[in-house]
Amino acid sequence: MNELVKGSNAFQRLRWIMPISYVYNPYQKNFYIINGVPLLDSYYEKDNQRMVWIFDREETKELWIRWQNREL
Repeated sequence: MNELVKGSNAFQRLRWIMPISYVYNPYQKNFYIINGVPLLDSYYEKDNQRMVWIFDREETKELWIRWQNREL
């Protein structure tokens, strides 16, 4: 997987091609992956010193509802 830098041309293209979800919580990231949602990309935010995982928003809609309702 290529490293995607926020603000780069590749990042801007991805953002406009499809609606994406940014996930900062590693438990939520694992929940999405275990339930079959492919990880599009990830990057490290130097300012906040944290990882960000990017998923297709359409594929995470149903799982987001389960996540909010704590149906883990």
